[in-house]
Amino acid sequence: MKPLRGLLVDVGNVLVDERTWPPLTSATFRNAWGSRLSEEFGGIHAWFGGLAATDVDRAIEAITDSAVDGPGGAQGTRAILAQHFDRHGLALTDGAFSLICDALAVPLQGIVAPEADAYAALALADELGLRMVVCSNTAVRRGDHYRRDFADWGLAQFFGAYVTSLDVGFRKPHPAMFEAGLAALGTSPEETAMIGDRPERDILGAHALGIRTIWRRPPGFEGPCTPTPDAEISRLSELEPIFRAWVQPNSAE
Repeated sequence: MKPLRGLLVDVGNVLVDERTWPPLTSATFRNAWGSRLSEEFGGIHAWFGGLAATDVDRAIEAITDSAVDGPGGAQGTRAILAQHFDRHGLALTDGAFSLICDALAVPLQGIVAPEADAYAALALADELGLRMVVCSNTAVRRGDHYRRDFADWGLAQFFGAYVTSLDVGFRKPHPAMFEAGLAALGTSPEETAMIGDRPERDILGAHALGIRTIWRRPPGFEGPCTPTPDAEISRLSELEPIFRAWVQPNSAE
């Protein structure tokens, strides 16, 4: 086994408890993105339904983590918004799509917070010389949005890049997501581990490329993980012996 040199790290239910993350259409987010849409587009436009609980809400309700799974693992956010624009007789331009994502990707500071032991776990990985890259399926967040959020949380110093499905155009378990993560890390699959909570996305996709896997068991998950991960944790504080054994595998033997 090659020494571990790089980590691909998921966000939801790994660094952040997903149970504390409100849905995009909740009042928590709506109060923010309503004014942000108006600001980004220089006022209220017919295509977003007067920023009321009408047409725009229906469009944004469609932009959920599961709904944006497109054919063949493609990211479907743009297709959903393009259909909405088409109903108004408009074409969704690259510029408009980028502005909408900017408006909907509300800063997470003050809305959700990292797990209590996230900083210590990442600091240990950094101390052991591991390179780290976020590898996350998202609905409207690009890498630059996550970079802002992680800076707000005081975690940005640990990550060299933020790979999101919105940027890549495909969603885990599609190999393009993991290949983008490996390219950002500059490591081979055999030197890399994926930390994730979704067996059918994180574990399955990483295994297909020969990447080691650490499964963070989600709260309330019953039964085994399929496929079987290389390691399993319930909390981030349990990562230390795994890291130390994999960074220096010969000494661990």
